[in-house]
Amino acid sequence: MAIMHKKILTSLIQMNSTADLDRNLEEYLSKLNKALSYGSKFILSPEVTNFITTDHEKRLKIADSLESDIFIKETKSFCLKNSVWVLIGSLVMRSQSTSKCANSSILIDPKGEIKCKYDKIHMFDVNLSEKQKFTESKFYQKGDTAKLAKTEIGNIGLTVCYDVRFPNLYRQLAASGAHIITIPSAFTKFTGNLHWEVLLRSRAIETGCFILAPAQTGIHGQKGSRESFGHSMIVSPWGEVLNSLGSETGLCTAEIDLSICSEFRSKIPNLQNMQHFSLQIN
Repeated sequence: MAIMHKKILTSLIQMNSTADLDRNLEEYLSKLNKALSYGSKFILSPEVTNFITTDHEKRLKIADSLESDIFIKETKSFCLKNSVWVLIGSLVMRSQSTSKCANSSILIDPKGEIKCKYDKIHMFDVNLSEKQKFTESKFYQKGDTAKLAKTEIGNIGLTVCYDVRFPNLYRQLAASGAHIITIPSAFTKFTGNLHWEVLLRSRAIETGCFILAPAQTGIHGQKGSRESFGHSMIVSPWGEVLNSLGSETGLCTAEIDLSICSEFRSKIPNLQNMQHFSLQIN
């Protein structure tokens, strides 16, 4: 597939969402407008932009529908008014299940329309320590369909956080024509220190795509609550970190040049060289 020779200024929003929906919306909209003032044409927010809570009853109560969610309404208006693309990294949303929510990534185009919605496939079910146990599948309905959005700013593959540990998803998106893959996240501080950068750079190199990874950061609410790693990052197909934030809230901005995707793939055609094979165990 021919790639567009187009440079795009993109900004990642790094924020600290809590259980306070109004506070989170104010922070989100403020950072959208700041990114716009930089001239960014593609702005992305992190996973669970709308709220973070460990209280599942509260989660079910706050979660809204695609048609009524205030973050989606405000973002549609913002995109239409300013002719920009925005990826709401993910929202905690109502699902078909009455006992579970959905973790949905929403791409909105410059006409203020939803271009693509992706529901997180891989649930974060891990046991890091006695104090850090996560069972996302207990509270969220997992998705079952990978999504690639073909747009005027390139082909965008949508993923969310824990998906990053499953490289076959990224290879399939790249093989289907992705130029950009988004990884909005709320990575734990413990795993972030160990694996965040190496995972993002690996996915970029394996796919020949730009990786855009906006992140949650800090302690989400009261002391002792969940803590996220931050370090939002923009990575080129060569694995070069074009920009990265630390642990403070803010914006991570860089220009991406989509022609680099075809340049990389012409020199390292690993997607074309992939072989099917059997496994023998002796």
